[in-house]
Amino acid sequence: MITSHEGSTVMVRGAGGDTSVTLTPGTKIRGTSGALNVRGEDHPASDLIRGLAVVVTTADDGTASEVTFRNGDLKTARQISAGIHQTEGRVTANATGIAENADRIDNVGELSPQGAPRCSSPPAARPSIRKASRT
Repeated sequence: MITSHEGSTVMVRGAGGDTSVTLTPGTKIRGTSGALNVRGEDHPASDLIRGLAVVVTTADDGTASEVTFRNGDLKTARQISAGIHQTEGRVTANATGIAENADRIDNVGELSPQGAPRCSSPPAARPSIRKASRT
């Protein structure tokens, strides 16, 4: 299964752990379909996305000579990727907010008051005290 793809390097996770595979212009990338998975079509390297289950054949020098996958698995990986894209955007926004809050917390001793705090309720009326007069 592909765990990352950056440039010409694809990280593939298998039973033995993660393996870095280098793609070349000569790497054959094919998606298969049909009951026996014998019908195939060529795909661009951009279709090698995270979560896609693949079979990689490597040459002696460690470069990928062939990458195959099921077209149905590509469809599923694209659906998952679409959902993850929005989540990653939220994670980035949260990380930015956390960094800003950390700066504020680090600088708490340097803050100066900006005025009296605002209160949503009116101030309580003071009871009036009258001195009793003796007649």
